[in-house]
Amino acid sequence: MTKQFPSHKLTSVQALIYHSIQSKTAPQSAYEILDMIRTTLPNAKPMTVYRALSYLEDKGLIHKIRSNSTYTSCESTTHEGSALFLICQQCKIVKEINIKQSLLQVLRSLAQEVGFPSLGHSVEITGKCQLCSNE
Repeated sequence: MTKQFPSHKLTSVQALIYHSIQSKTAPQSAYEILDMIRTTLPNAKPMTVYRALSYLEDKGLIHKIRSNSTYTSCESTTHEGSALFLICQQCKIVKEINIKQSLLQVLRSLAQEVGFPSLGHSVEITGKCQLCSNE
């Protein structure tokens, strides 16, 4: 399930990039996004894409998958906790699951116990999705 058009005021470039990301089932790299938008904006530059991605991420409309530097649209309608990303190593699809505050607190406590106060809280688990596992 993906969100409808955001209530945030987006520039035409930001909206184009947001919709490009939403149209894909697997996360896209900045350069894959650049290639997609060049059909509409042939002179688009990498920095334009990176600026828009940064804005969209700051507004919570997309997520950066840190393990492979790709971007996916935010599927959550509530941001009560943090997101857990399940990443299929075969088809590259990403499933977003909300982490409850109680579990997030446990993870932060574990990090602090070993002298590692957490600043961010993106959790990614790789494996095979159900469809790929059945093949």
